[in-house]
Amino acid sequence: MRPLPELPGVEHRWVQAGDVRLHVAEAGSGEPVVCVHGWPQSWWEWRGIIPGLAERYRVICPDLRGFGWSEAPRSDYEKRQFATDIAALLDAMQVRDARLIAHDWGGVAGFILCVRRPDLVRQYLALNTAHLWPRVDRRGLRNLHRFLLLPGNGNGYGRLITGVAVLGLLVLLISGMVLRWPRRVRSIKAWLRPNLAMPGRPFHRSLHSVVGTWLLPVYLVTILTGLWWSFDWYKASATWLLSSKPAATAPAMRGAKGGAKAPAADAPATPSLDKVWSTFLADQGSRYAMAIMQVPNGPGSVVRIRSVAKDASFDEARDDFRIDGVTGRMVSAELYNDKTFGERVLAAVLHIHTGAFLGLPGRIVFLLAAALMPLFTVTGFILYFSRRRLRAASKPGRRHAVNLVPGE
Repeated sequence: MRPLPELPGVEHRWVQAGDVRLHVAEAGSGEPVVCVHGWPQSWWEWRGIIPGLAERYRVICPDLRGFGWSEAPRSDYEKRQFATDIAALLDAMQVRDARLIAHDWGGVAGFILCVRRPDLVRQYLALNTAHLWPRVDRRGLRNLHRFLLLPGNGNGYGRLITGVAVLGLLVLLISGMVLRWPRRVRSIKAWLRPNLAMPGRPFHRSLHSVVGTWLLPVYLVTILTGLWWSFDWYKASATWLLSSKPAATAPAMRGAKGGAKAPAADAPATPSLDKVWSTFLADQGSRYAMAIMQVPNGPGSVVRIRSVAKDASFDEARDDFRIDGVTGRMVSAELYNDKTFGERVLAAVLHIHTGAFLGLPGRIVFLLAAALMPLFTVTGFILYFSRRRLRAASKPGRRHAVNLVPGE
Protein backbone atom coordinates (compact mmCIF):
# COMPACT_ATOMS: atom_id res chain seq x y z
CA MET A 1 0.00 0.00 0.00
CA ARG A 2 1.27 3.45 -0.85
CA PRO A 3 2.37 5.69 2.03
CA LEU A 4 -0.14 8.29 3.18
CA PRO A 5 0.53 11.84 1.92
CA GLU A 6 1.12 14.39 4.65
CA LEU A 7 -1.24 17.32 5.27
CA PRO A 8 -0.72 19.55 8.34
CA GLY A 9 -3.33 19.00 11.03
CA VAL A 10 -4.72 15.76 9.53
CA GLU A 11 -4.83 12.53 11.52
CA HIS A 12 -5.54 9.07 10.09
CA ARG A 13 -7.28 6.00 11.40
CA TRP A 14 -9.08 2.93 10.15
CA VAL A 15 -12.67 2.17 11.20
CA GLN A 16 -14.60 -1.07 10.80
CA ALA A 17 -17.77 -0.09 8.92
CA GLY A 18 -19.89 -3.19 8.60
CA ASP A 19 -18.01 -5.75 6.54
CA VAL A 20 -15.30 -3.38 5.32
CA ARG A 21 -12.42 -1.50 7.00
CA LEU A 22 -12.37 2.13 5.84
CA HIS A 23 -9.60 4.67 6.08
CA VAL A 24 -10.60 8.06 7.52
CA ALA A 25 -8.68 11.33 7.47
CA GLU A 26 -9.72 13.77 10.23
CA ALA A 27 -8.89 17.37 11.07
CA GLY A 28 -10.21 20.10 13.36
CA SER A 29 -12.90 19.98 16.00
CA GLY A 30 -16.48 21.10 16.43
CA GLU A 31 -19.58 20.16 14.48
CA PRO A 32 -18.90 17.34 12.01
CA VAL A 33 -18.51 17.88 8.27
CA VAL A 34 -18.23 14.67 6.23
CA CYS A 35 -16.59 14.88 2.79
CA VAL A 36 -17.12 11.96 0.40
CA HIS A 37 -14.89 11.79 -2.66
CA GLY A 38 -15.78 10.84 -6.24
CA TRP A 39 -14.31 8.48 -8.81
CA PRO A 40 -11.46 7.56 -9.04
CA GLN A 41 -10.25 9.65 -6.11
CA SER A 42 -9.69 9.45 -2.36
CA TRP A 43 -9.69 11.69 0.70
CA TRP A 44 -6.78 13.58 -0.91
CA GLU A 45 -9.34 15.21 -3.20
CA TRP A 46 -10.28 17.51 -0.29
CA ARG A 47 -6.75 18.64 0.58
CA GLY A 48 -7.44 22.19 -0.66
CA ILE A 49 -10.43 22.82 1.61
CA ILE A 50 -9.61 20.72 4.67
CA PRO A 51 -7.42 23.42 6.35
CA GLY A 52 -10.12 26.10 5.97
CA LEU A 53 -12.96 23.87 7.17
CA ALA A 54 -10.88 22.55 10.08
CA GLU A 55 -10.74 26.03 11.59
CA ARG A 56 -14.45 25.76 12.49
CA TYR A 57 -15.48 22.12 12.05
CA ARG A 58 -14.47 18.54 12.64
CA VAL A 59 -13.68 17.42 9.10
CA ILE A 60 -14.13 13.70 8.33
CA CYS A 61 -12.90 12.49 4.94
CA PRO A 62 -13.34 8.73 4.42
CA ASP A 63 -12.01 6.66 1.56
CA LEU A 64 -14.79 4.61 -0.04
CA ARG A 65 -14.30 0.83 -0.27
CA GLY A 66 -11.73 -0.04 -2.89
CA PHE A 67 -10.29 3.49 -3.04
CA GLY A 68 -7.38 5.20 -1.37
CA TRP A 69 -6.27 3.35 1.73
CA SER A 70 -9.52 1.50 2.49
CA GLU A 71 -10.02 -2.24 2.04
CA ALA A 72 -10.96 -3.44 -1.42
CA PRO A 73 -13.50 -6.29 -1.30
CA ARG A 74 -14.03 -8.34 -4.43
CA SER A 75 -17.65 -7.17 -4.90
CA ASP A 76 -20.37 -4.75 -3.76
CA TYR A 77 -19.36 -1.47 -5.38
CA GLU A 78 -22.85 -0.12 -6.05
CA LYS A 79 -23.84 3.38 -4.91
CA ARG A 80 -26.30 1.86 -2.43
CA GLN A 81 -23.44 -0.06 -0.80
CA PHE A 82 -21.35 3.11 -0.58
CA ALA A 83 -24.26 4.78 1.26
CA THR A 84 -24.51 1.78 3.58
CA ASP A 85 -20.78 1.96 4.27
CA ILE A 86 -20.92 5.67 5.11
CA ALA A 87 -23.87 5.11 7.47
CA ALA A 88 -22.01 2.26 9.21
CA LEU A 89 -18.90 4.43 9.47
CA LEU A 90 -20.77 7.33 11.08
CA ASP A 91 -22.50 4.94 13.45
CA ALA A 92 -19.17 3.46 14.45
CA MET A 93 -17.73 6.94 15.00
CA GLN A 94 -20.90 7.99 16.87
CA VAL A 95 -21.46 10.92 14.50
CA ARG A 96 -24.94 12.38 14.15
CA ASP A 97 -26.47 15.46 12.54
CA ALA A 98 -23.47 16.05 10.27
CA ARG A 99 -23.05 18.36 7.34
CA LEU A 100 -22.38 16.24 4.26
CA ILE A 101 -20.40 17.22 1.15
CA ALA A 102 -20.10 14.69 -1.66
CA HIS A 103 -18.67 14.79 -5.17
CA ASP A 104 -19.32 12.87 -8.39
CA TRP A 105 -20.62 9.33 -7.74
CA GLY A 106 -20.04 9.95 -4.06
CA GLY A 107 -22.82 12.50 -4.52
CA VAL A 108 -25.24 9.77 -5.59
CA ALA A 109 -24.35 7.81 -2.47
CA GLY A 110 -24.92 11.00 -0.49
CA PHE A 111 -28.48 11.36 -1.82
CA ILE A 112 -29.20 7.74 -0.93
CA LEU A 113 -27.78 8.28 2.56
CA CYS A 114 -30.01 11.33 3.10
CA VAL A 115 -33.09 9.31 2.18
CA ARG A 116 -32.18 6.22 4.18
CA ARG A 117 -30.69 7.85 7.29
CA PRO A 118 -31.92 11.43 7.69
CA ASP A 119 -30.82 11.30 11.33
CA LEU A 120 -27.20 11.33 10.18
CA VAL A 121 -27.36 14.37 7.89
CA ARG A 122 -28.28 17.94 8.79
CA GLN A 123 -27.39 19.58 5.47
CA TYR A 124 -26.18 18.18 2.17
CA LEU A 125 -24.11 19.76 -0.60
CA ALA A 126 -23.81 17.68 -3.80
CA LEU A 127 -20.98 18.68 -6.16
CA ASN A 128 -20.91 17.81 -9.86
CA THR A 129 -23.66 15.22 -9.59
CA ALA A 130 -27.34 15.01 -10.50
CA HIS A 131 -30.01 14.32 -7.93
CA LEU A 132 -32.07 11.14 -8.04
CA TRP A 133 -35.41 12.74 -8.85
CA PRO A 134 -35.08 14.34 -12.30
CA ARG A 135 -38.13 15.97 -13.79
CA VAL A 136 -38.94 15.13 -17.39
CA ASP A 137 -38.72 18.31 -19.44
CA ARG A 138 -41.59 18.06 -21.90
CA ARG A 139 -40.84 21.35 -23.61
CA GLY A 140 -38.72 19.69 -26.27
CA LEU A 141 -41.43 17.16 -27.07
CA ARG A 142 -44.08 19.88 -27.05
CA ASN A 143 -42.00 22.07 -29.36
CA LEU A 144 -41.51 19.09 -31.69
CA HIS A 145 -45.28 18.68 -31.77
CA ARG A 146 -45.96 22.36 -32.39
CA PHE A 147 -43.24 23.45 -34.82
CA LEU A 148 -41.06 20.38 -35.47
CA LEU A 149 -38.10 21.97 -33.60
CA LEU A 150 -37.34 24.01 -36.71
CA PRO A 151 -35.56 27.40 -36.44
CA GLY A 152 -37.62 30.31 -35.18
CA ASN A 153 -38.63 28.89 -31.78
CA GLY A 154 -42.31 28.78 -32.66
CA ASN A 155 -42.27 31.90 -34.85
CA GLY A 156 -40.64 30.36 -37.92
CA TYR A 157 -41.90 28.21 -40.74
CA GLY A 158 -42.14 25.12 -38.52
CA ARG A 159 -45.52 26.05 -37.09
CA LEU A 160 -46.72 26.95 -40.60
CA ILE A 161 -45.90 23.41 -41.72
CA THR A 162 -47.80 21.88 -38.80
CA GLY A 163 -50.71 24.26 -39.40
CA VAL A 164 -50.97 23.28 -43.07
CA ALA A 165 -50.79 19.61 -42.06
CA VAL A 166 -53.65 20.14 -39.60
CA LEU A 167 -55.73 21.85 -42.30
CA GLY A 168 -54.96 18.90 -44.59
CA LEU A 169 -56.29 16.55 -41.92
CA LEU A 170 -59.46 18.65 -41.74
CA VAL A 171 -59.91 18.33 -45.52
CA LEU A 172 -59.45 14.56 -45.31
CA LEU A 173 -62.04 14.31 -42.54
CA ILE A 174 -64.63 16.34 -44.44
CA SER A 175 -64.04 14.57 -47.76
CA GLY A 176 -64.04 11.19 -46.02
CA MET A 177 -67.43 11.89 -44.46
CA VAL A 178 -68.85 12.90 -47.85
CA LEU A 179 -67.54 9.73 -49.51
CA ARG A 180 -68.81 7.40 -46.81
CA TRP A 181 -72.25 9.04 -46.46
CA PRO A 182 -74.56 6.02 -46.13
CA ARG A 183 -77.76 5.57 -48.07
CA ARG A 184 -79.65 5.05 -44.83
CA VAL A 185 -78.67 8.25 -43.07
CA ARG A 186 -80.87 7.61 -40.05
CA SER A 187 -79.47 4.12 -39.46
CA ILE A 188 -77.18 4.07 -36.44
CA LYS A 189 -75.76 0.71 -37.53
CA ALA A 190 -74.77 2.12 -40.89
CA TRP A 191 -72.85 4.90 -39.16
CA LEU A 192 -71.27 3.17 -36.19
CA ARG A 193 -71.19 -0.60 -36.78
CA PRO A 194 -68.41 -2.08 -38.93
CA ASN A 195 -69.22 -5.08 -41.08
CA LEU A 196 -66.58 -7.51 -39.89
CA ALA A 197 -68.05 -10.45 -41.83
CA MET A 198 -67.02 -9.10 -45.23
CA PRO A 199 -63.63 -10.24 -46.54
CA GLY A 200 -60.90 -8.25 -48.26
CA ARG A 201 -61.57 -4.77 -49.56
CA PRO A 202 -65.13 -4.36 -48.18
CA PHE A 203 -63.79 -5.17 -44.71
CA HIS A 204 -61.01 -2.59 -45.00
CA ARG A 205 -63.44 0.04 -46.26
CA SER A 206 -65.93 -0.64 -43.48
CA LEU A 207 -63.23 -0.56 -40.82
CA HIS A 208 -61.67 2.61 -42.24
CA SER A 209 -64.93 4.52 -42.46
CA VAL A 210 -66.68 3.36 -39.29
CA VAL A 211 -63.68 3.74 -36.96
CA GLY A 212 -63.04 7.12 -38.56
CA THR A 213 -66.61 8.09 -37.66
CA TRP A 214 -66.05 7.02 -34.07
CA LEU A 215 -62.98 9.19 -33.77
CA LEU A 216 -64.28 12.11 -35.82
CA PRO A 217 -65.28 14.23 -32.76
CA VAL A 218 -61.86 13.72 -31.18
CA TYR A 219 -60.04 14.72 -34.35
CA LEU A 220 -62.23 17.78 -34.82
CA VAL A 221 -61.50 18.93 -31.27
CA THR A 222 -57.75 18.46 -31.71
CA ILE A 223 -57.84 20.28 -35.07
CA LEU A 224 -59.85 23.26 -33.85
CA THR A 225 -57.64 23.69 -30.79
CA GLY A 226 -54.35 22.79 -32.49
CA LEU A 227 -54.70 25.62 -35.02
CA TRP A 228 -54.47 28.00 -32.05
CA TRP A 229 -50.67 27.58 -32.00
CA SER A 230 -50.15 27.59 -35.78
CA PHE A 231 -51.83 30.74 -37.11
CA ASP A 232 -52.03 34.16 -35.47
CA TRP A 233 -55.14 35.04 -37.47
CA TYR A 234 -56.89 31.97 -36.09
CA LYS A 235 -55.90 32.84 -32.52
CA ALA A 236 -57.02 36.45 -32.96
CA SER A 237 -60.33 35.34 -34.49
CA ALA A 238 -61.02 32.88 -31.68
CA THR A 239 -60.20 35.55 -29.10
CA TRP A 240 -62.49 38.06 -30.81
CA LEU A 241 -65.30 35.50 -31.01
CA LEU A 242 -65.11 34.09 -27.48
CA SER A 243 -63.70 36.91 -25.37
CA SER A 244 -65.75 39.86 -24.14
CA LYS A 245 -62.72 42.13 -23.78
CA PRO A 246 -59.74 42.88 -26.04
CA ALA A 247 -56.28 41.72 -25.09
CA ALA A 248 -54.41 44.15 -22.85
CA THR A 249 -51.49 46.00 -24.38
CA ALA A 250 -48.25 46.79 -22.66
CA PRO A 251 -49.09 50.46 -21.93
CA ALA A 252 -52.45 49.45 -20.49
CA MET A 253 -50.80 46.95 -18.18
CA ARG A 254 -48.52 49.61 -16.77
CA GLY A 255 -51.21 52.21 -16.29
CA ALA A 256 -53.12 52.72 -13.07
CA LYS A 257 -56.79 51.92 -12.58
CA GLY A 258 -59.15 54.13 -14.52
CA GLY A 259 -56.61 54.74 -17.26
CA ALA A 260 -54.55 57.22 -15.27
CA LYS A 261 -50.91 57.30 -16.19
CA ALA A 262 -48.13 57.02 -13.69
CA PRO A 263 -46.15 60.21 -13.18
CA ALA A 264 -43.01 60.49 -15.20
CA ALA A 265 -39.70 60.15 -13.45
CA ASP A 266 -36.15 60.89 -14.38
CA ALA A 267 -35.12 57.29 -13.77
CA PRO A 268 -37.40 54.25 -13.59
CA ALA A 269 -37.91 53.00 -10.05
CA THR A 270 -36.90 49.44 -9.24
CA PRO A 271 -39.88 47.27 -8.24
CA SER A 272 -39.79 45.87 -4.72
CA LEU A 273 -40.67 42.20 -4.91
CA ASP A 274 -41.28 42.17 -1.15
CA LYS A 275 -44.05 44.76 -1.54
CA VAL A 276 -45.51 42.90 -4.49
CA TRP A 277 -45.56 39.61 -2.61
CA SER A 278 -47.04 41.19 0.51
CA THR A 279 -49.88 42.71 -1.52
CA PHE A 280 -50.52 39.38 -3.22
CA LEU A 281 -50.61 37.51 0.11
CA ALA A 282 -52.91 40.13 1.61
CA ASP A 283 -55.37 39.52 -1.23
CA GLN A 284 -55.03 35.76 -1.66
CA GLY A 285 -53.85 34.48 1.70
CA SER A 286 -53.36 30.72 1.48
CA ARG A 287 -55.86 30.13 -1.31
CA TYR A 288 -53.19 29.65 -3.99
CA ALA A 289 -51.34 26.44 -4.81
CA MET A 290 -48.82 27.92 -7.24
CA ALA A 291 -47.76 31.45 -8.17
CA ILE A 292 -45.58 32.68 -11.05
CA MET A 293 -44.07 36.17 -10.75
CA GLN A 294 -43.09 38.07 -13.90
CA VAL A 295 -41.04 41.25 -13.53
CA PRO A 296 -41.17 44.00 -16.20
CA ASN A 297 -39.00 43.34 -19.23
CA GLY A 298 -37.80 46.92 -19.53
CA PRO A 299 -38.93 50.22 -17.97
CA GLY A 300 -41.94 49.96 -15.69
CA SER A 301 -42.82 49.06 -12.17
CA VAL A 302 -45.85 46.78 -12.61
CA VAL A 303 -45.17 43.15 -11.69
CA ARG A 304 -47.46 40.40 -12.93
CA ILE A 305 -48.40 37.39 -10.81
CA ARG A 306 -50.31 34.43 -12.23
CA SER A 307 -51.55 32.05 -9.59
CA VAL A 308 -53.48 28.79 -9.53
CA ALA A 309 -56.00 28.27 -6.73
CA LYS A 310 -55.91 25.12 -4.65
CA ASP A 311 -59.36 24.10 -5.92
CA ALA A 312 -58.54 24.80 -9.59
CA SER A 313 -59.55 22.05 -11.98
CA PHE A 314 -56.42 22.40 -14.15
CA ASP A 315 -53.13 24.30 -14.18
CA GLU A 316 -54.22 26.81 -16.82
CA ALA A 317 -57.12 28.04 -14.64
CA ARG A 318 -55.03 30.98 -13.49
CA ASP A 319 -55.83 34.21 -11.70
CA ASP A 320 -53.97 37.23 -13.05
CA PHE A 321 -52.73 40.05 -10.79
CA ARG A 322 -50.79 43.20 -11.67
CA ILE A 323 -49.20 44.99 -8.76
CA ASP A 324 -47.19 48.21 -8.67
CA GLY A 325 -43.79 47.20 -7.37
CA VAL A 326 -43.01 50.72 -6.06
CA THR A 327 -46.16 51.49 -4.08
CA GLY A 328 -47.43 47.93 -3.56
CA ARG A 329 -50.83 48.96 -4.96
CA MET A 330 -53.01 46.39 -6.73
CA VAL A 331 -53.36 47.67 -10.30
CA SER A 332 -55.71 44.95 -11.57
CA ALA A 333 -56.97 41.52 -10.61
CA GLU A 334 -58.62 39.08 -13.01
CA LEU A 335 -59.96 35.94 -11.40
CA TYR A 336 -60.58 32.80 -13.42
CA ASN A 337 -63.93 32.26 -11.73
CA ASP A 338 -65.09 35.67 -12.99
CA LYS A 339 -64.35 34.87 -16.62
CA THR A 340 -67.13 34.24 -19.13
CA PHE A 341 -67.63 30.81 -20.68
CA GLY A 342 -65.78 31.86 -23.82
CA GLU A 343 -62.85 33.23 -21.86
CA ARG A 344 -62.64 29.99 -19.89
CA VAL A 345 -62.52 28.08 -23.16
CA LEU A 346 -59.63 30.27 -24.33
CA ALA A 347 -57.78 29.67 -21.06
CA ALA A 348 -58.28 25.91 -21.38
CA VAL A 349 -57.18 25.43 -25.00
CA LEU A 350 -54.33 23.09 -24.04
CA HIS A 351 -56.58 21.32 -21.52
CA ILE A 352 -59.15 20.70 -24.26
CA HIS A 353 -56.56 19.81 -26.90
CA THR A 354 -55.22 16.92 -24.83
CA GLY A 355 -58.63 15.65 -23.70
CA ALA A 356 -57.80 16.45 -20.08
CA PHE A 357 -61.06 18.39 -19.71
CA LEU A 358 -62.76 14.97 -19.58
CA GLY A 359 -60.41 13.69 -16.90
CA LEU A 360 -58.30 10.56 -17.19
CA PRO A 361 -60.80 8.81 -19.55
CA GLY A 362 -60.55 11.79 -21.90
CA ARG A 363 -56.76 11.66 -21.91
CA ILE A 364 -56.87 7.94 -22.69
CA VAL A 365 -59.37 8.39 -25.54
CA PHE A 366 -57.38 11.23 -27.11
CA LEU A 367 -54.15 9.23 -26.73
CA LEU A 368 -55.68 6.18 -28.44
CA ALA A 369 -57.10 8.38 -31.21
CA ALA A 370 -53.65 9.83 -31.86
CA ALA A 371 -52.08 6.35 -31.83
CA LEU A 372 -54.67 5.07 -34.34
CA MET A 373 -54.10 7.89 -36.81
CA PRO A 374 -51.25 6.11 -38.69
CA LEU A 375 -53.56 3.12 -39.22
CA PHE A 376 -55.86 5.29 -41.34
CA THR A 377 -52.88 5.97 -43.59
CA VAL A 378 -52.30 2.22 -43.97
CA THR A 379 -55.95 1.36 -44.69
CA GLY A 380 -56.22 4.41 -46.95
CA PHE A 381 -53.35 3.20 -49.13
CA ILE A 382 -54.82 -0.32 -49.17
CA LEU A 383 -58.13 1.06 -50.40
CA TYR A 384 -56.44 3.30 -52.95
CA PHE A 385 -54.34 0.59 -54.59
CA SER A 386 -57.16 -1.96 -54.47
CA ARG A 387 -59.46 0.56 -56.16
CA ARG A 388 -56.93 1.07 -58.96
CA ARG A 389 -56.65 -2.67 -59.42
CA LEU A 390 -60.41 -3.14 -59.47
CA ARG A 391 -60.90 -0.31 -61.93
CA ALA A 392 -58.38 -1.87 -64.25
CA ALA A 393 -60.16 -5.22 -63.95
CA SER A 394 -63.55 -3.64 -64.75
CA LYS A 395 -62.48 -1.98 -68.01
CA PRO A 396 -64.29 -3.06 -71.21
CA GLY A 397 -62.77 -6.14 -72.78
CA ARG A 398 -61.90 -7.77 -69.51
CA ARG A 399 -63.24 -11.25 -69.04
CA HIS A 400 -64.56 -10.62 -65.51
CA ALA A 401 -66.31 -7.41 -64.50
CA VAL A 402 -65.80 -6.26 -60.93
CA ASN A 403 -68.34 -4.21 -59.00
CA LEU A 404 -66.98 -1.14 -57.20
CA VAL A 405 -68.61 0.65 -54.34
CA PRO A 406 -70.79 3.52 -55.63
CA GLY A 407 -68.71 6.67 -56.02
CA GLU A 408 -65.51 4.81 -56.88
